[in-house]
Amino acid sequence: MTWVPSPAGVLAFDRPAPGAPTFRCTVNMGPDPVELPRPGDILLASGPVEGNAGTVVLPPDTTVWWSLPH
Repeated sequence: MTWVPSPAGVLAFDRPAPGAPTFRCTVNMGPDPVELPRPGDILLASGPVEGNAGTVVLPPDTTVWWSLPH
């Protein structure tokens, strides 16, 4: 597991999966939505996530699991 630098109130880490692409977990633990760079494709999200090809807006109390490019 590798911690990823992130804004205040956001927890992010990468985890390599043996024989599979690395994934990232990003959690917004703060009270406000946070705009972040999109690191890859969304695998699973605990709530609605909006954005475009380059960024996403992560609502409060929301977690996203990403598939990272090789």
